[in-house]
Amino acid sequence: MGFQTSVNISSPIGTEGAKASSNPIAAVLSDVGGNQLASALIADIVNGLNIGRFAWVSSNGQVLTNYAPGGVPSVPDGFIMNTLLGNNSNLLNPNGINIPPGAAATAFNRGDFFARSNYANALRGNKVFANLFDGSVVPAASGSFPSYPSGSTCAFSGWISAAGVLTVTSVASGSLGVGMLLAGIGVPINARIASLGTGTGGVGTYNLSLPNALPTFTIQASLSGTQMTVTSANGILAVGQLVAGTGITSPVYISALGTGSGGAGTYTLSAAVTTESTETITVGGVYTESLTGTAAGSVGGATVTATFATNVMTVTAVTNGVLTPGQLLTDSTTGLAAGTYIVNQLTGTTGGVGTYTVSTTPGTLASGTVTASAWIETPWYFQTQANEGELAIIGTRF
Repeated sequence: MGFQTSVNISSPIGTEGAKASSNPIAAVLSDVGGNQLASALIADIVNGLNIGRFAWVSSNGQVLTNYAPGGVPSVPDGFIMNTLLGNNSNLLNPNGINIPPGAAATAFNRGDFFARSNYANALRGNKVFANLFDGSVVPAASGSFPSYPSGSTCAFSGWISAAGVLTVTSVASGSLGVGMLLAGIGVPINARIASLGTGTGGVGTYNLSLPNALPTFTIQASLSGTQMTVTSANGILAVGQLVAGTGITSPVYISALGTGSGGAGTYTLSAAVTTESTETITVGGVYTESLTGTAAGSVGGATVTATFATNVMTVTAVTNGVLTPGQLLTDSTTGLAAGTYIVNQLTGTTGGVGTYTVSTTPGTLASGTVTASAWIETPWYFQTQANEGELAIIGTRF
């Protein structure tokens, strides 16, 4: 256990992976030497095992991993409960959630536990989907096909409207994708891209999932060129905030403070506007020249254009995300059998345009949109609602 380094203002609802009710729990049994004991299971001997996530039992019936064995999509065997087995090797390090490689571990296929709702808001009754590559949790409707193209870590410029729409004006590096975590001055914590607008990885619009609303308020001010003179404000003004009102015809934001420092006074605007006498101006949203985006995960999903011949998928274009063996596939022509997944890549750019072997033989399919997903539906349900990134209770009964 590491030393305490912070104090919460209020008590959390629980701890990731902790038991959340007094309902019965059931452990996954191993089959080592004919001894069907939960205690015979051990954590992945290379990566260890992360608590608060789903796990699969290896083909030898002994090892638990946070990923589907052999790159073959399958429903996870159980959930890893927080039983204080995670540790660290240095008392000065913060506590971790990783059970050391080779240590005894137990997975549970029945019970109620706290888990983090990733990439989307969870509603009571949503099914729990598990990531095939890291065992993390995402909420979705039963029978759906969640896909959060990861994009790539990127740097870009743009603005976020008060309604939660991101408009990207330029991309310095990388590409944007659904599920991407955003950071920048004025950007709410845990703001993620929820869905594509006009953008498909570059310049355009993206709809955000905002756990915290962007502040919106009104001020009384006059306009002249690039100067805004504020007489009163119902909120705190800051550099980067967008302003809207009569005489402002394009995205304009506060670029610098003048005599004002959050209230009455003068402020410099990013562009000249029509001169107006004192009027009501709406302040809301944020503009920044240095936004960054972090991919939803090392392995997410993808949307591509592809054709099929026998058991080979030929990808001709990538809209977003990255393809990888083990991802489940669905297509707009509905010619793929349920459960079809990528076996391996044959040619082309890694994870992109090229040819791939798939697990079924769909025959010849015309060019269409193909979606790859790294998430598989489990028998578990969300028992409570939660915002993206927050803890919720999941269980095997609803």
